[in-house]
Amino acid sequence: MSTLGISSLNVDYFDLSNQIYLQTIFAQKFSIGGGVELKYLKIKSETLGSTNPIFDKSNYLSLYGYMKFDSFDQKYFPKKGVFFNSEVKSFVHSSDYTNTFKNFSIVKGEFSMAQTFFEKLVLKLNTEVGFAIGEKSVNVFDFALGGFGFASLNNFKPFLGYDFVSLLGDSYIKGGATLDCVLLKKHHINFTANYTNIGTNIFEDATWVSKPQYSGYGFGYGIESLIGPIEIKHSWSPETRKHYTWFTVGFYF
Repeated sequence: MSTLGISSLNVDYFDLSNQIYLQTIFAQKFSIGGGVELKYLKIKSETLGSTNPIFDKSNYLSLYGYMKFDSFDQKYFPKKGVFFNSEVKSFVHSSDYTNTFKNFSIVKGEFSMAQTFFEKLVLKLNTEVGFAIGEKSVNVFDFALGGFGFASLNNFKPFLGYDFVSLLGDSYIKGGATLDCVLLKKHHINFTANYTNIGTNIFEDATWVSKPQYSGYGFGYGIESLIGPIEIKHSWSPETRKHYTWFTVGFYF
């Protein structure tokens, strides 16, 4: 973007996804499934002015499979349990607006666990990993880290200390920990630290096991309400020395 004389973009992101899948559930905690997805993406930015404002306007056909285990006692403020999710998605066809499409696959996984100590103190640990396989040429499916409080979409991932879509790459590894103090029955004060390495093909060398390139920290206050969690979270990063405050209301859909 620096070659265009701008430092940031305002982007219109439109995603329409249709899925047909089969799923088997065991003991209400373990599920495995797979299916077919047809996705239409249109991404444009009027910030670019006289240049072509459309980055992509394509249909994508993919095959995917997943495996999930969830024993958390609740989704948003778990006090105990384990969560695991893994997915493989292979993109096999595209209408190819950019004329650069080649078949590729994306593999990603997530593991979290929560444990309560002294009745009021909850420690939650989590780790994530993702990477591309094949001659990946469609960067709109790169992993994008940053921000907080949004529902998961494609490969956009939250990362405290950075703004939305601040860190990009076709592969990443992320780890973090949250210490949550339950003040009253449904009131929480928490502190979070997260770290990541992200870039291009980071698993082909020692980048993924090196000292984390990016880190962020945040503290917040949350309430469990009838309309879902209500949270305010303040975050910062020692690398950029920037601060962000996020406010979220309600369930994620």
